[in-house]
Amino acid sequence: AAEACDISDFLWSNVWMARATGEAKYGDRIEKDFFNALPTAVSSYFDLSVYTTAMNRIPGVHLKIRDDGQYYKVIHDPTCCSANINRVLPNYVINMCMHNQQNELMWLLYAPAHLKTKDGKYDIEMQTEYPFRESIKLTVNAMPEGEKLLLRVPDWCKNATCSVNGKMVNAVPMNGFYRIERKWKAGDVVELTLPMEARLETGTEQFADFNGTQPYWGIMEPSNDDFEYSGFAKGGDYAIVNYGPMVFGLSLQAKDESYYELNEERWHEFRYALDDKSLKDSKITFRDLPPYCLWSKDNAPITISVKANLIDWEPDKGDPKLPIEMPEVKQQNVDLQLIPIGCAPYRMSMFPHLH
Repeated sequence: AAEACDISDFLWSNVWMARATGEAKYGDRIEKDFFNALPTAVSSYFDLSVYTTAMNRIPGVHLKIRDDGQYYKVIHDPTCCSANINRVLPNYVINMCMHNQQNELMWLLYAPAHLKTKDGKYDIEMQTEYPFRESIKLTVNAMPEGEKLLLRVPDWCKNATCSVNGKMVNAVPMNGFYRIERKWKAGDVVELTLPMEARLETGTEQFADFNGTQPYWGIMEPSNDDFEYSGFAKGGDYAIVNYGPMVFGLSLQAKDESYYELNEERWHEFRYALDDKSLKDSKITFRDLPPYCLWSKDNAPITISVKANLIDWEPDKGDPKLPIEMPEVKQQNVDLQLIPIGCAPYRMSMFPHLH
């Protein structure tokens, strides 16, 4: 689990690293945080938040940990998280583009936006439905004639393309950016396409170890002051479904999208595991974006169908780690519909990995 403060502080730290270095990888980290962690920590109208959030939010398991920190509330004690979470959205917007140390205009982050400076040197409009769609369009109304324009290409994207006024840019991204230098004129249109596909990310859970003691579900509750870091203890193997910068998961809600209260009797089965063939015949379905981009389980702009396995797994309600030993498979090839985790207040997205 992570405190909501971490979402804001992680973004802010990476913003400053991007300012200092001009490296594209910090934009990758920011958007991963912004499009996943942030919407899992707040309600779709941004009027409620949780104190701690996690990849998996399983009713009856995670919700009984650390008092009410996993419940949606107007304000939590301590109040730092409830206040700090409000900084994420403006800090993302403010730092979408910046000049690097070579005085090149670097677009680090993407969203519908309009860059317009008071001196009239810059007037650039960005139109996009990213991260739900692949296309990003910039219309240059004003820009210094010979300035370089840098467009970040995320590390997960292997076949990005870029065009200017309909003509393909004959270059490959360098150091994570397309670099475009030309005699800019009003009306120039730059289009960046970032092809997305469903990807299975696998690995092993790791937990910080302090003299043989591990944090309680990610939260250290010391019994004494003598804690010496001694590396990581391995947990269970996991599988995560990604699409572009977004993580996808199984919604566990049976009520409508505005329902944030705990009702254990209304939740779906969650004891599923993925294997290396889960995405073999996956199908991606698109629907129109909802008004104001409200995130909910019932109008998710993208769904991904996967094959899963129902397993014999009963998580420890005090410390719900993934199973370390390979569990018994009770049912194979179960069809699941996954949605962006920001659309699923209650979810399973870090699945046990069978192999």
